[in-house]
Amino acid sequence: MKRSVFLNVIRGKREYLLHNTLYGTLVKAKCIVTKSIVDGLEKEELLKYDDNNPFHRVLKSSKMIVEDDVDELSILNRRYLEADMNILHIILFVTRQCNFRCKYCYEKHENKRMHSELYDNLMHAIIEEVGSKGYRTVVLSFFGGEPMLEYDEICAFMKKMQGFADSANVSIYGSMTTNAYLLTSEKLKRLVELNVLNYQITVDGPQETHDCKRFFIDGTGTWKRIIQNLNDAKRSNLNFEITIRTNFDADVIERIKEYLMFVFANFTNDKRFKVHFEAIKNLGEETVENLYKTNDESKAIEDIFSLTKELLHANSFNFGFAPFDYMCYASKRSSLAVDTDGTLRKCTVNIDSAENAVGKLLEKGFQIDESKMCAWTSYQLPKECRSCKVLPLCFGRKCPVRMKNQQIGGIEYCSALVSYYENSLKCLCQVC
Repeated sequence: MKRSVFLNVIRGKREYLLHNTLYGTLVKAKCIVTKSIVDGLEKEELLKYDDNNPFHRVLKSSKMIVEDDVDELSILNRRYLEADMNILHIILFVTRQCNFRCKYCYEKHENKRMHSELYDNLMHAIIEEVGSKGYRTVVLSFFGGEPMLEYDEICAFMKKMQGFADSANVSIYGSMTTNAYLLTSEKLKRLVELNVLNYQITVDGPQETHDCKRFFIDGTGTWKRIIQNLNDAKRSNLNFEITIRTNFDADVIERIKEYLMFVFANFTNDKRFKVHFEAIKNLGEETVENLYKTNDESKAIEDIFSLTKELLHANSFNFGFAPFDYMCYASKRSSLAVDTDGTLRKCTVNIDSAENAVGKLLEKGFQIDESKMCAWTSYQLPKECRSCKVLPLCFGRKCPVRMKNQQIGGIEYCSALVSYYENSLKCLCQVC
């Protein structure tokens, strides 16, 4: 037997946590009993398997150790090919306009929006894709700009799509990335009725830090209105999931305990609410102040998780430990973004770059430029990725743009990703 390529060991003072990123298995073990075996596995020493040893049996059943002839990279490739064709994911740039003017925003806030003809063409294209490729699930992600500016059009489109879903026995779900300023309880209720069930809403710390980063078009603060809408959502009995995303810099981290206590006390005691943290990055042409370097970002993430562990609300985090959970949507063949003019794109950050335009939405369906599409989906894994223990989580595709440029905004993605993974495991499993 040999150690699995994708075995990771988190060491606590009294216990070890073993996690396999390919198979998603998790084992907690007392250090005093298993130290010599775990040490040997970490040194990649050959294990003389003993079926009479209970810990050996656990390691084998959880695939922390595998047979000598098992090719785990081939297994990972096969699983990727299967997973990539299960769900059709369409991102809709319903508008390029926004009612906010956030300090770190990379978009241009143009007066462009989807018109009824484009929605009709998109519906026909989705019907064609489902019929020809056999998708049984379609996820429609409403994006912008601020998608709630197009609330009526979104509702009309989802109503038509649900009619198709019922007739074709296909599951169609909606998600939305919104600043939530216009997401009143009445509008949320209507959207949930139309199966728009998942929302990402940004709150950048307490009111003082949020309002100086995420302000209304006239410069006024937005925190109170967003928190009011979140509280109204919590008071409802609607079936939704809201991820409260916090983009952090040094100002937010300085008040992170206060902020976490507020969020946990007000929202994450409700299972419908999760939290997610990202360091503020320069994703556009403007200069963004107080950017983290890699080590600083990793340390900030560690501090956030340490506080979360202390506050005993680990389950409130939007963790991802299954294969491909950290993959960027833009690297998936079954994911497309439709712009306001019908241009098909892959990335919602590197929006207007020439390489991001991979086709066109026509009346008869999607017209794909195969060469441009392959640039996003068909690159070779670097050697360092092949030996990485967290490869199954991102498949080397945390960010396709980074694969070319190696870094975005001066921040190396891999280091922060590994730090997030390790700290979230410690936090979730309360390793001691």
